[in-house]
Amino acid sequence: MEDQTPRARSLKISEGKILWVGQMSHPRAGADIAIDCHGQTVLPGFHDAHMHLLAYASSLTGIDCSPNSASDIYDIQGSIRLKTQTVPKGSWIKGWGYNEFYLRERRHPNRYDLDTAAPEHPVRLVHRSGHASVLNSMAMELLGITIETAEPPGGIIERDFSTGEPTGLLYEMDGWLNERIPRPSYGEMSEGVKRAAQVLSSQGITHIQDATPSNGPEQWRLLESLRSEALIPQHIVMMAGSDGMRKIIEDTRLVGMEDGRIHSRASSKLRLGPLKVVLDRTTGRIHPPKEELVEDIRWANERGIQVAVHAVELETLELAIEAFETAGLSGYKSGHRHRIEHASLCTPDMARRMAKLGLMVVTQPSFLYHNGDRYLAQVEHVNWLYPLHTLEQSGVLCAASSDAPVVAPDPLNGLFSATTRRTSGEDAVNPSENISIQKALEMYTRNAALSAHLERDSGSITTGKHADLVVLDRDPKTISPYDLMSTKVVMTIIDGEIVYEAI
Repeated sequence: MEDQTPRARSLKISEGKILWVGQMSHPRAGADIAIDCHGQTVLPGFHDAHMHLLAYASSLTGIDCSPNSASDIYDIQGSIRLKTQTVPKGSWIKGWGYNEFYLRERRHPNRYDLDTAAPEHPVRLVHRSGHASVLNSMAMELLGITIETAEPPGGIIERDFSTGEPTGLLYEMDGWLNERIPRPSYGEMSEGVKRAAQVLSSQGITHIQDATPSNGPEQWRLLESLRSEALIPQHIVMMAGSDGMRKIIEDTRLVGMEDGRIHSRASSKLRLGPLKVVLDRTTGRIHPPKEELVEDIRWANERGIQVAVHAVELETLELAIEAFETAGLSGYKSGHRHRIEHASLCTPDMARRMAKLGLMVVTQPSFLYHNGDRYLAQVEHVNWLYPLHTLEQSGVLCAASSDAPVVAPDPLNGLFSATTRRTSGEDAVNPSENISIQKALEMYTRNAALSAHLERDSGSITTGKHADLVVLDRDPKTISPYDLMSTKVVMTIIDGEIVYEAI
């Protein structure tokens, strides 16, 4: 990923940084440790430029309701029943990753389905997208959700058409629920984060960006504590919503400035990232309105803070672009590198306008593999879906991510998806929008580093940068794209330390 030296035969690491890159076959002089990769391929460590670390950690300790584990609601009920036998009555049970499209019933579970499995435990199931949850009756009673409960701004409580009673299905109420449901203990969260870090390391991921809009000082302190206990070796960039961002930057005990970027006073591996704004139209009206988004953009620009706008649909992406145009500020060209998260549906004209503004796009290629069959069945404008080639040709710089726990953090799956656009059902989603393996690799390395102002330290194997590396058992640029998913991570190195080594 280094233009001046696209390939080399050896490199030296000292004190966590790359000391030298060159063509020597055996550069062992003065080395304490020599690693012979036997013709395998060393790349810059992969970045996951948009994920939700704490939610992903929680998902690893909850019930797996994903399509791989549950083919119908009966399977979900069975898993919940088993869980009730291991936790005290009245304790919360949480499940993750269900997707109604892949369930045999082709519908969401409801409160009564969950009541059958757990009448004496409050239960919450989180949809694979993270934008919907299902509660059982005990959970709803504990949270005070009744026929009279008003919906919070931007949220929807689904109700029975004939009675008006809540069915247990809630849309866009994740933040509302998280404020009211007891949080995992520090010990439980530590165990989940430790397991998450092990998975990330095994996938060659050395950098993550947590894009959770409800992040604030509490999550910042938690990440500092987890890092201080060496439970997660990855470099972390944490985004925050409007309220949380303001509270963090106003507290000089939490953050300081380094190289013009805001970082943790407790850990050099934790940095503050963009202001996260979620544009949503679940209720039929886009929330927040354009005027509020323009104010957020201008506020962030005055303080040198990036803005990352979540925009999935055509309507929300159009509003986001209009807001940046109205603010009169460009992103990448101005140095702030403002971002659109997802841009799932994007027309060629929108791509050109984003390029003119200098906006980056952080996309999720793996969604094509995991959700592609549903897209083909349900999305009207499939030709505008994740248009990676159009974005590239328009001059929009793209970074890649998983949005975990929506899908697993697996860059090799993402590389396969970006280059083939194949679904898990072996169909193709508009294959004319595929990109080369070189461009796909850039999205997971140097472009992702650029998206978080990390290019001075990471994104390429360059002298002086952090020794954050992944070793693969083959060269992704010389194999068929269809062999990418069988490619193995052999070793992961972060700051010169081996954090994962395949057995």
